Amino acid sequence: MSNQMLYHLIKQYGQVRTFKANEIHHLNDTSSNLYAFEQGLAFLKQLDRKGKELISNIYIKGAIFIDMSDSSNSFNSKYYFYFKETTVVYQISIDALKETDDNTQITELIFQYTNNEMTKKELKLRDYLFNGKKGALLSNIIRLTNSFGVYQKDGNILIDIIITHEDLAQMCGMSRERVTKYISKLKAENTLKYDKNVKKFIVKDLSSIKSQISCENCPTNLCTIS
Repeated sequence: MSNQMLYHLIKQYGQVRTFKANEIHHLNDTSSNLYAFEQGLAFLKQLDRKGKELISNIYIKGAIFIDMSDSSNSFNSKYYFYFKETTVVYQISIDALKETDDNTQITELIFQYTNNEMTKKELKLRDYLFNGKKGALLSNIIRLTNSFGVYQKDGNILIDIIITHEDLAQMCGMSRERVTKYISKLKAENTLKYDKNVKKFIVKDLSSIKSQISCENCPTNLCTIS
């Protein structure tokens, strides 16, 4: 509920910005900004010390992102948005939002959002440490299902965004070849399949995936990609 309130406040006071498909936007502004996604698909990416691309989050309509960038810190310039589709966002600085008529609740809403994001990152890190490379992939499949899953009449779950093996590799911090190997095994187990017509993954047995990493069925708001 608090995220929805913050989302509507960003839309109410923010400036509309449109980014083209395949456009890149670096997060190195001098002010801290809030983004409310109204349309499209965006990947938040970063470069590791070896220059390898990693995907931190994925954003669609309804998602929020708070950029705490500082242009004086070169580390922040390694984070950027890659817009996979034409994307429309509302953007406003934290300072400007706090100057609005709704300023009394802004600080609390931002605190709740950042606290939730920190908990999500802690849970993801735990999954990566305790379950290894395959566990990282399975963990992300569960998060993708929670974020973008559409239940089908046959009981399967369509992950309703176009995502490639390379994208999954960047999410998990592993090679595309290893991701492809693991996905092939999941297909052989009849746990996962890929619909070539729509270029999207379909989860056929979510309970099997969860059991392989001893999933604790955390609240959905803590087990998402966006």
